[in-house]
Amino acid sequence: MEVTVNNWNDFLKKAEEIAESLRNGNKDQQLWYRGHHKIGYKLQPSLLRYHEGVQQEEKLFEKYKETLDSDESLQRNPWAILLEMQHYRVPTRLLDWTEVLGVAVYFAITPKFDEACIYILNPFELDRISRGPDQDNTNDRLIKVPNGDDSFNFDILPA
Repeated sequence: MEVTVNNWNDFLKKAEEIAESLRNGNKDQQLWYRGHHKIGYKLQPSLLRYHEGVQQEEKLFEKYKETLDSDESLQRNPWAILLEMQHYRVPTRLLDWTEVLGVAVYFAITPKFDEACIYILNPFELDRISRGPDQDNTNDRLIKVPNGDDSFNFDILPA
């Protein structure tokens, strides 16, 4: 749903209305927010914004691991390394979201903006939908890791 507002008060009112509808009656349901300073920007991880980014992911990952203490890198979960890479603006498959509307607003209007926009997502609803109707819906985990395996495969992203 796309909504246009012309002032701060209308924005806050509309953001709360949308958030309320996404919470499905659960006022404590946590939502995620993402701000863009141009409405035309895609919701796309930085890795996918580069020509042959997917093909370079493993090289970037291994190069970053070389900067870590060797004992530390062996013991760290690959997802934790990806999170750290993302924090330091290394292109990754991850897309930053925040639980704070104000943080999303900051990224939408900084340093300058043309047609700022804020995305609002109920991650638990997305998880439920992505599992499909035949999946076990009793587990509240947002990210499912098959067989407790916390590794990942560099080949899972589309080329």
